[in-house]
Amino acid sequence: MLTQEPIELWIGASDAEDEDEWLWLDGTLFYDHDTGMVVEGGYENWADMRPNDGGIGEDCAALNVNLDGFHGLWNDENCESHAISFVCEGP
Repeated sequence: MLTQEPIELWIGASDAEDEDEWLWLDGTLFYDHDTGMVVEGGYENWADMRPNDGGIGEDCAALNVNLDGFHGLWNDENCESHAISFVCEGP
């Protein structure tokens, strides 16, 4: 269902194991927070100043939809307390 309300979709990336390394669910490293750089062969689409660990446990990456200034960009969110829908990888 399409909506005009801002939503966030969990995209299967996390830095829960090591706060400075963002990994896909399959364990592939794609972004090094220490350097602020994409790892060779990786991809990122963070919003400005993200990831920022601005709150407790912001260890999951989310794709923002219909959010002014963030539409189509990623943000780090709390995996436990922030209700987020998800997208799945297809064949």
